[in-house]
Amino acid sequence: MLEQPSLIMEDQPKESKEQLFGASLPADLRTLIEEAKEMKWPFVPERWQYKQAIDLEDKTNLQDMINARLHELLVCLKISIANRDYLTATAIAFLVDRFLYWVDGSSQLLQIVKRLHQLQPMVPIAPQLVIRQARISVNSGKLLKAEYILSSLIIDNGATGVWKYCKESDRILVQSVCIQIRGQILQKLGMWYEAAELIWASILGYFTLPQPDKKGIATSLGILADIFISMSDDDYIRFKNNSQLGLNLLKEFDHRLLSAAEACKLAAALSQFTSLFVLTAVNIRGICLLTYSCSSACPPEKRAFYLSQAKESFEIGLLSKKDKEPVTSKQELHSFIKAAFSLAKVHQGLYGESKSLNQVSLDEETESETSDDQSRAGFFKPNLLHKTHYALLLKYSKISGLWTAQETAAYIGDNLSVAKKGKQRNAFWIHFLHQEETLGRYVGKEYKEEKEIMYHFNDVERQMTAQYYVTEFNKRLYEQNIPTQIFYIPSVVLLILEGNSIQGCVTVEPYILGEFVKLSNNTNVVKMEYKATEYGLAYGHFCYEFSQGTDVVVDLQGWVTDNGKGLIYLTDPQIHSTFNRETKVILANCKIWTSQPQIAAYIKVVIMHLSHPFTPPHLPFRIQSNR
Repeated sequence: MLEQPSLIMEDQPKESKEQLFGASLPADLRTLIEEAKEMKWPFVPERWQYKQAIDLEDKTNLQDMINARLHELLVCLKISIANRDYLTATAIAFLVDRFLYWVDGSSQLLQIVKRLHQLQPMVPIAPQLVIRQARISVNSGKLLKAEYILSSLIIDNGATGVWKYCKESDRILVQSVCIQIRGQILQKLGMWYEAAELIWASILGYFTLPQPDKKGIATSLGILADIFISMSDDDYIRFKNNSQLGLNLLKEFDHRLLSAAEACKLAAALSQFTSLFVLTAVNIRGICLLTYSCSSACPPEKRAFYLSQAKESFEIGLLSKKDKEPVTSKQELHSFIKAAFSLAKVHQGLYGESKSLNQVSLDEETESETSDDQSRAGFFKPNLLHKTHYALLLKYSKISGLWTAQETAAYIGDNLSVAKKGKQRNAFWIHFLHQEETLGRYVGKEYKEEKEIMYHFNDVERQMTAQYYVTEFNKRLYEQNIPTQIFYIPSVVLLILEGNSIQGCVTVEPYILGEFVKLSNNTNVVKMEYKATEYGLAYGHFCYEFSQGTDVVVDLQGWVTDNGKGLIYLTDPQIHSTFNRETKVILANCKIWTSQPQIAAYIKVVIMHLSHPFTPPHLPFRIQSNR
């Protein structure tokens, strides 16, 4: 059916083409297309987005308008391309972009936009489309590509090709959105405090616009609330008391979960005319209240109150769709299932404990100890693939030294196809209800040979300890204006459950797309062909100094930028520690640099990018693996 218009158009005069093009679309959509061609706005606005007083007609969402006329718009897109009217074609792509993102169709649209740009480089590409590529890159694990796009827009003051801004405030809007997504990337990497700072900066950016962007503010408030759920209490207090941020909104709440719930309540109110935004916000609010009600911080007499508030939130979310109205995207489906699952947990809290898992409460602080029977029951079974399972999500905090547990559901998919398989573990796709990024891709890892459950817990403890050290290391790089940043991918444990028994145990982390490289091993192998290795060695020595001689992070492996100087994403570290009896003697006898000036001088040499070839000093010791 899409072929016929292009055949008809070829033999018609220009006037007839334009009439045929405009006749099939209502006036409001034709106006939007013309405004898009004139570069009136960097993002297609909702009618309610910048208004304080909302009329009845303002409550109509762009999604509803596009959905009603999607076929005609796609036909017009094809006609425009056939007529080589690339300006109109790009404008239509701009208009339908957000709707197609909601229904998981962005990848194909962005391929069309890329081809249009190749055919006519002078056609302006809207910042919304450029940023959409960054969002898709984040969701698919291409963090390096996303960071490049966002950094370019921020540094270049929102400039993108030949696009011209009608108002200077539009540049602030674009930069605020970029900062928001960068905050989401840091959230994905488990850098909660730094992510919260960026998300708050985006909120301030939205507020500084001539007409505050309610949609942007609501989105950032929801993200901030999600960050508070994972943030440590100490980081939350530090964040709340940061006088430079001006956090009046959160001052009245002592607990991070209550602040998060209030932020989501405001987010839902600001975005009340878009059902998916409301569903997302009330889901996060409900989870915050549910988690708080089960924590030791909640007064016993208030537990029923907060559970009732959580129940109300999940019910509002489930009612955000009309009867028999279809669910149109993965994100929406995920959110509805999450609301239903969480509502069931609330009912257990209000009306009776779970019979199958009455020994575990939501967000319960647990010690890293298991019985002998449990420790042997954690071997992953191949028949768990391609099924949905009840599970327990366990996270470790290096700062508190505690594990927290949360009930969830997980789907285990196909084995991951990789060029070079790991020697010790297999990898597979996994999706779970309480993952940080709803649309993000996650990978589960399990040992090829049977291991006790504690191996998985030790893996996560090491990775989160390395992440704690790398956060401190990045602060030093930032203070010296060094563009390189090293990240350790956050890792969690999933216990696959059936009744009271553990059917499997896996570690889970975000998927990163790119070439996997090994910079060093856990003894004396160092690959200096990668520039990133210099930073990695500096990081390892920094860990030794920062931990006061107790820890050295080794076995550096992960993903690096092409030039090795920008972003470095690492995973699966080994840590030689004096707290481990096998390595205590070795570390005690080694003569690694132990003074602050020495380690600072080493890092300074590395980060100053010397013009002459640089070879790090040979380490005066050899450490055998402690695993």
